[in-house]
Amino acid sequence: MSAAGVPASRSSLGERMLALGVSATGLLVVVLVLSPLVSAYRNEGRSIEDQRMVLEHTRALIAQLPALKARYKKARVADTGSSFLLPGSSDAESGALLVQTVQAIAARHAIEFSSQETLPVHRVGQFNAIGVRIAFAAPWVSFVALMNDVGHATPRLLADDLSVQRAHAAADGAAQGTDAVEISLVVTGFRPDMTKAGESPAKDDTSL
Repeated sequence: MSAAGVPASRSSLGERMLALGVSATGLLVVVLVLSPLVSAYRNEGRSIEDQRMVLEHTRALIAQLPALKARYKKARVADTGSSFLLPGSSDAESGALLVQTVQAIAARHAIEFSSQETLPVHRVGQFNAIGVRIAFAAPWVSFVALMNDVGHATPRLLADDLSVQRAHAAADGAAQGTDAVEISLVVTGFRPDMTKAGESPAKDDTSL
């Protein structure tokens, strides 16, 4: 190789190294610029997928609303019928069921009625009020327990017109004891006003 060719080779090698360096720098710049863009694109893809899943879930919930509303109304009607109103197809039948309920509550506490009277049905708003007046003598603790059961009974019952007196000694010993009391009260239950269905109209009474 001639001495004149050495500088030319070195110059060519330098140019190639410079070109390689420029290419590497360009590639690095491309990577640095494109990497965030690719990452952002992937994140955007995941965000879109998440939004799509949320949208599908929301649509599924919206589609269930009519069925949920129907179930709510049905449950509300069932609860109203079972926990508030007296059952029975007539006032007389409801009155008999009321008496049975009150007698069952009294039996739990060994209370026997000295008198029992079914009262005339009267209308209160959209309901017929059916009541039974009862009287009995019992220990105070038994009376309190009976009142608690009446207050938590199903169907709902209302205790009214309460009279409490100290009990007199009875021949049969039923009211003996220093805490014995003589009780008179009215227990009332309610059923829908069915006069439009052919029953005799109940007496209107808005005083209750």
